[in-house]
Amino acid sequence: MNKIVAFVLLLAACGEDDPVSVSDSVDLKITISSGDVAGGVVSADKNVNTESGNPYGAFVQGARDEIGGDPTRITVDAAALTLEATSSNVAGLGEVFSGALVLGFEMNGSSTVYPIATRTIVAADAGGPLELEVDFDSDSIPDADYVDLASGSFKVSVSGPAAATFEAANADADLLMTLTFSAFE
Repeated sequence: MNKIVAFVLLLAACGEDDPVSVSDSVDLKITISSGDVAGGVVSADKNVNTESGNPYGAFVQGARDEIGGDPTRITVDAAALTLEATSSNVAGLGEVFSGALVLGFEMNGSSTVYPIATRTIVAADAGGPLELEVDFDSDSIPDADYVDLASGSFKVSVSGPAAATFEAANADADLLMTLTFSAFE
């Protein structure tokens, strides 16, 4: 009889739902100025936990509450970039960037930068939101960097070739990055 009970328990365990996961979008704002152009590249970064209200910290805490502990894996499922109306002397993302734009996470402990999303920006690109191609899963990073990711101890960066007129435009491009994260049990 014990073998039958064990078999039934094994079957029940195999039929359990997928691990608990939590998804949420996080908005991050960053300003890139004409003076940020160096060697034809424009870039800026900010600590993720310095965004007003710390939305990434709220996401991680919400995931912990839902999962019942620290998430074992975090992914980025979607990314979009928008040029906000508060920008000055630029009307479209194609007036800021020209070519391969990269969003990245730079871990504070190791200074390692992990690309998370890319898109080729062309002159005709308007203010957005523009969807980016995402390729980030925390399974591909070392444990020490995962600790920084899970604790919000990293910078979010945006960089790419500057549009030909951006450096001389005396512009401030207020960017909104919308990242959709998932955290898993």
